[in-house]
Amino acid sequence: MRHLPIITTVLLLAFTVSAKAATPVKIIFDTDMIGDYDDVGAMAVLHKLADQGECEILATVSSTHSNASAGTVELLNAWYGRPDIPVGAVKGAGVGGGSEKHRSHIKYERLLAKYPKLWRHRNANDAPDATDIYRRVLSAQPDGSVTICTVGFLTNLRRLLQSKSDRHSPLDGRTLVKRKVKVWYAMGWKIPRGRECNIMNDPESARYALENWPTPIVIDDFNYSQYIYAGRKVAALPDDGNPVRDIFAWCMPPAEKCPAAAEIIPTGRFKDNVKEGHNCFDQSCVLAAVRGPGSFFDVERGRMEMVGNKGDNVWTPDPAGPHARMVDKWPRTRVAALIDDLMAAPRTNRALVPVAPFEKTQYDWTNRHARILREQAAMDPEIVLLGDSITHEWAGRHSIGGDDALPRFKRAFEGYRVLDAGYGFDRIQNILWRLENGELDGIRPKLVVLLAGTNNMNLKSKADPTLANSTPEEIAEGVIAVVDRLRRKLPEAHMLVLGIFPRGRKAGSRCRVEGATANALIAAGLTGMERVSFADISGVFLGDDGVFPEELSHDALHLKDAGFDRWRTALQPWIEKYVPSKR
Repeated sequence: MRHLPIITTVLLLAFTVSAKAATPVKIIFDTDMIGDYDDVGAMAVLHKLADQGECEILATVSSTHSNASAGTVELLNAWYGRPDIPVGAVKGAGVGGGSEKHRSHIKYERLLAKYPKLWRHRNANDAPDATDIYRRVLSAQPDGSVTICTVGFLTNLRRLLQSKSDRHSPLDGRTLVKRKVKVWYAMGWKIPRGRECNIMNDPESARYALENWPTPIVIDDFNYSQYIYAGRKVAALPDDGNPVRDIFAWCMPPAEKCPAAAEIIPTGRFKDNVKEGHNCFDQSCVLAAVRGPGSFFDVERGRMEMVGNKGDNVWTPDPAGPHARMVDKWPRTRVAALIDDLMAAPRTNRALVPVAPFEKTQYDWTNRHARILREQAAMDPEIVLLGDSITHEWAGRHSIGGDDALPRFKRAFEGYRVLDAGYGFDRIQNILWRLENGELDGIRPKLVVLLAGTNNMNLKSKADPTLANSTPEEIAEGVIAVVDRLRRKLPEAHMLVLGIFPRGRKAGSRCRVEGATANALIAAGLTGMERVSFADISGVFLGDDGVFPEELSHDALHLKDAGFDRWRTALQPWIEKYVPSKR
């Protein structure tokens, strides 16, 4: 069968995205996350490509309902440091049910139980409507800019195409897709003919989507990706709180109990697990959607047609056909090795990924952000205190997001215009998000005091993957990133970076040690930076024996009035140097 060169046809220009393109691919990922576990591997690949700057994940949606699919998607987004990616699930249609109906779904329920703080919706029925997510996200993007990647049932795409105008867009669904979507990559169908799971489980939706889709379609069919095997590498990682590792370690049988791929491929038989790993149906589709034709695969033009009403299909090669299917460029063993590396790669430093808070607390973070935007505009502060709850409590009660203008704060900074931009529970990545979303814009402070990092530390005796914990090295890298952003945003201000305050009553505790390590790394990283000073003032809060006394802190973290007085005294040399005297 002849494989047509990509460059010979004008239509295929719409498919072409150079490998590791300079402009990240804007992508919506649509998964069933119900039975097989290559969906998890696909999300790992997607997030690592995003870490590398190759794509921007606009949304992640589930095409199944009444199960743990949406929660699992949320969990993976959060674990990779992107908890704010919109997540939705199909409503009232298509395939549904959890382990009571689909026995293999129990692994996803088990995953939610292991990582209870990384998801919002145990039942996909409670997640936002995937059609609404699609319409909201698409309407906000430039025309012809979005790639959609489906690795599950096509229920969501049918409902998107059939959707009507709404508050997001006056366009009907098909018109919205035609305007905003560049290309659709689909894992599904079987070439040259046959019946494939993603199609046969909702054949009506598959037929509708295929026949009514208004932009190019690239097909990653069953026969292309069934012999791409990977997963042993990630499954062999230590059990230290990696949900991708967990799924592959739980689900793949030991290599010694599996045949080698070389024994299976020549026979043409299907085998889901071999010595080399598990089929990479979904991973290959994601990789193709981001890297595009000419990277590790080429395409053949043709026409895909549905036959009958049970999900059967037939593919007809045709140089002028409306569809494209993936064909080999690289050996599939090489593709598998790349997928293996991406799935097993360590996640990026989450302290560097700007996000709003994920955990649900009593703290009104959104209201706090709106208030700071109003106050900075009205005040034009000379001094900015930027940090977490320790900073917030100087002027207000961080536990509820309030600002009581406490007398201690007025007394400490009498005669100065000071903005307390501390937020309860904030981590470094939350501060980065705030700086990207209006905070400290349009003001010209003389001095910025930054205290950040304590909430990024691991607060438990063992590694706790359910929290956005960071190593001392990651904390230091994050703090330095905040400083870099501040220096660019406020070119006239001096930055005073404070070392992480003591955490824990007694000297020698793990948090104290990790904090001291992070402080040393921060100090080293800031050395030589213009308009930046580093000061570790931890000693002003500690006794000779290293104890953090109760008269200064009720919880060995947040300060009492006497503790704030010591902090204020420690700040005085920098205030005198960089802020004109008001006395």
